[in-house]
Amino acid sequence: MRYDLAIVGAGASGLALAHELLASPLRDRSIVIVERDATDDDQRTFSYWTERATPFDDLVHRRWDRLRFASPWLDRTLALAPFRYETVRGIHLLEHLRTELAKAPRAEWKTGVVRGAIEDAGDHARFELEGRTIEARWVFDSRFRHADLQVDPRRHHLMHQVFEGWIVETDHDAFDVAVPTMFDFRDHDMRFFYVLPYDARRALVEHVRMRPEPAERALRSYVEDVLGLPSGSYRVRAREGGTSALTDAPFERRLGARVMAIGRRGGLLKPTTGYAFTRILDDSRAIVRSLETHGHPFDVPPRRRLYAWLDAVMLELMQTRGDRMARLFTEMFRRNPAPRLLRFLDERASWRELAMLVGSMPIGLPLMAAMRLTMRRL
Repeated sequence: MRYDLAIVGAGASGLALAHELLASPLRDRSIVIVERDATDDDQRTFSYWTERATPFDDLVHRRWDRLRFASPWLDRTLALAPFRYETVRGIHLLEHLRTELAKAPRAEWKTGVVRGAIEDAGDHARFELEGRTIEARWVFDSRFRHADLQVDPRRHHLMHQVFEGWIVETDHDAFDVAVPTMFDFRDHDMRFFYVLPYDARRALVEHVRMRPEPAERALRSYVEDVLGLPSGSYRVRAREGGTSALTDAPFERRLGARVMAIGRRGGLLKPTTGYAFTRILDDSRAIVRSLETHGHPFDVPPRRRLYAWLDAVMLELMQTRGDRMARLFTEMFRRNPAPRLLRFLDERASWRELAMLVGSMPIGLPLMAAMRLTMRRL
């Protein structure tokens, strides 16, 4: 079977790219999306901050204009304007895409496992899907395996960031709907929780840590001891989880003459936070723009070297002084307004904002980390 465009994997990057293609003049091309499972019960949530319109504004499940930071030394609620913090449910994203696919004249959804490599074959690429050969002029591969990372002693390869969450429901009002908790470091220096209140009686409680330790006990302790919900007063309605690779290793975008890596496979996750949704949206627009303008997908903006270096310094700190990360984040949130922090994390901060943010940190920690990083690279 032959197509113009093939997307392997219907995670955030595959869905975002498919949406951009179907919203562009390329919607008349033959397009196939391949996903491992035909699930109609997608419990994933995609949470992000933004100050711009996104293609999925109509799908936003909850939107907030404030957020809370908590640590043993600081408990602060910050105004986000002009940013907003949003969450989109995976099932709504899937339903939206399937609706758009049904309107497109030559778009298809296929279920199955792509085994082996995607290979170039002249003016197209090809791969095997459940015993069938699929060919496409351009293939976008979002499949990510930790084993694909190239280990380099000059780079950081931290234990994977592991996240696991519960959607908690109560019979009484228990959550402040107006204010999500973005970082709660009161439990541990290198482990934090966040809470997204969907309404007064239902919230996503997420546990994020840097090692693959069981989260059941930590989540239960946080819900009962910190949020103050006694055992038996709440129910766990759904669970979600996953991992992110925290590394400053380079990722290849061009996997072949006709194959492009997207999403995590293409290095779109920010190495120090694991956030990727708005970066993926920007990348999807750039890919479609490149296809329209140049006839190929590879003319996408490279990452700014300064931010790659700053992420490497932060990973050095996390690896060597993880016990000080809660204190470092505390000072950043104490001395900076939220928009400055979010522009920095989005890699859009001005030079003045960068100087002010770096100046708000305990300077000895990042300075020593930068020196160690320089020696590592040399």
